Amino acid sequence: MATIVNSFGSTYRQKGAKMLITETGEIVGTLSGGCVENDIFQYTKQISDEPLLISYDATSEEDLIWGFGLGCNGAVQILLEKLDYSWKLSPLNLINECLT
Repeated sequence: MATIVNSFGSTYRQKGAKMLITETGEIVGTLSGGCVENDIFQYTKQISDEPLLISYDATSEEDLIWGFGLGCNGAVQILLEKLDYSWKLSPLNLINECLT
């Protein structure tokens, strides 16, 4: 799960926007105009159980040529977390969750 935790200046999406990347590479949601999504997908191949904070800064003039397309001179910090829902597959955990 990728979540924008901070945004500065003008960006395509704001703090709280989420994007889910499945193990098979399917992407649900978006965090930019489409340019950082592929880069974030590459990070998912190396993520461990520890969350990873990724920063993209498009505030410099160079970003106009080489940038990620954040949406007009902004910067974002994206938290990439590995989700583990295997505990929900247990029937006892499911019953417990339904009762609480």
